[in-house]
Amino acid sequence: MTWIKGGKRYGCVLCATVLCCVILGTGCAGNRGSGGQENGTENGQRLVEAEPAGGQKSGNGTESVGEQKPESGTETAEASNPAAGIKAVETSDTTEAELIEENPVSFVNPPSLSLAELYLSSFNEFSVTSGSYQWSYREDGETVSVVACGSHPLDAPNGCEIEIFEVPYFERMDAVPYAMIWRISPSATLGTAPEQLVVREWDISQMGNTEAEPETKSNIRRSTGGKTDTVELKRDKVYEITAVWEDSQLETRGYAGKVSFVLVTGELRYEQDGKDYEKVRDLTDGSYRWASVVEKAETIRDGQGKEAVDYNSQSREFVRLDGSRTLEVRRWDNLLYTAGEYLIYEYDGTVHVAKPDQLYQPVLSYEVGATHGIVTKVPDGYMVADEKAFTVTWYDEDFKLTKQLTGYRAGESGRYYEDGRMAVRDMDTGLMGFLDESGELVIPCKYNLVHDFANGYASVLVDAEVIPYTEDGGTVPMFDASGGQWGILDTRGTFVLEPSERFANRSDKDPELVYSGGVRCFSDVRKDGSVDFLARDEGDRVVETVRIAGEEVR
Repeated sequence: MTWIKGGKRYGCVLCATVLCCVILGTGCAGNRGSGGQENGTENGQRLVEAEPAGGQKSGNGTESVGEQKPESGTETAEASNPAAGIKAVETSDTTEAELIEENPVSFVNPPSLSLAELYLSSFNEFSVTSGSYQWSYREDGETVSVVACGSHPLDAPNGCEIEIFEVPYFERMDAVPYAMIWRISPSATLGTAPEQLVVREWDISQMGNTEAEPETKSNIRRSTGGKTDTVELKRDKVYEITAVWEDSQLETRGYAGKVSFVLVTGELRYEQDGKDYEKVRDLTDGSYRWASVVEKAETIRDGQGKEAVDYNSQSREFVRLDGSRTLEVRRWDNLLYTAGEYLIYEYDGTVHVAKPDQLYQPVLSYEVGATHGIVTKVPDGYMVADEKAFTVTWYDEDFKLTKQLTGYRAGESGRYYEDGRMAVRDMDTGLMGFLDESGELVIPCKYNLVHDFANGYASVLVDAEVIPYTEDGGTVPMFDASGGQWGILDTRGTFVLEPSERFANRSDKDPELVYSGGVRCFSDVRKDGSVDFLARDEGDRVVETVRIAGEEVR
């Protein structure tokens, strides 16, 4: 994407990334299937539209709600059950009421969980979205409640893609600690950690066995908040993390509830017997059955007598992880995926699809180029999109061509199918719509800009000025949009939130300001049907939060 700020372009990239974080639904009472949700009246409590949230800015321009930064030298004390890998770090004792008064924000949605690396200097943060929750907040003197239910942590039906949260390897460490950060918006943290934390752990081999008992379980209850927790994660495990903000504090701090998160951990890259292993994911079921294996390189002296790595001394193999098969391959063959009985690998800029017995007699070959080597699983086969050739191609289960569309570009956001819909741009008009998984244009290309679907809804921009330009020396046509109004569609292409000036794509501070993706825009719609309208020019400030119930906005 091209990010435009004040008429200047920043970081022109058209690429797709693979996330190493799994987000699955979790179980709760009244479960009605993964992603199910319940809105309306619950136990005499009402569901209403949220008020605009005007967050106070911190010194760095982001919202801050009691953001916790442990001071250097802070001691880490083990919690009541250290075997379960939960620890707590003491932080500020400022009350939640004081934090809310000083930093007004909206608590209409349950917090998300971010895990931050503690042992790496980068301090990377990974977001984990809740799968199941029961959440209440106070508004205008009344209690408002929302509920969303998901599936069992071990429920992994066939065809479900399982992403692995990769836990790095540290010598003599069986588990790696991560700080748990509770967020109420992308730029605002919750001031108080939960009173209760329950962590359940299963071995990854139990995936699919919903009757399996957890190997470990931690149940920690606290009398006060004000703590930042850490969780120690092992490789090849399934974790369910459940946080509880107690109902007894609802009146005091304005919110209470129970939120669950699930993640699957693994080690995709590791060393064994002097060789480097890298597991690859199978597109049909998300499992890991094959790995690319490279011998350690020899050290040689270069022309100046300095030590250098001789990569040409290495040999490479493709290995089945159950030990049943080893294929000797070329050093620079790069295994990307498996797809049932097929291996998908790249060599010298070309992607090849072949069976193990006929590795160098591929059934399909195509240039990496603007496809990035990405193959997407669809119900009856596979899809490959070329962002520069403007083609979208479908293949059957044996990689035989079934359909190709030309003149469309997919993957501008780095994502492809969400909720069975894929955003595409008609390169003749510059307008956008959505394809279904069979390649039918189910939502016509008539919108100035669209965002990917999430939980059954997507935001679209209308009545904007389309601004064409080029990148890469004039070889790549690009488009931006200025002005216009945002609305929200369901998967049938029906507006559930009509575009209006209420959701104008316009900065209050600089009406001429243009951002790629919108200077004002909607966030993804959450499982409970709530969505934020964001001021991206103000650090993603939440201008307003609305909730979509069925096809009504509340």
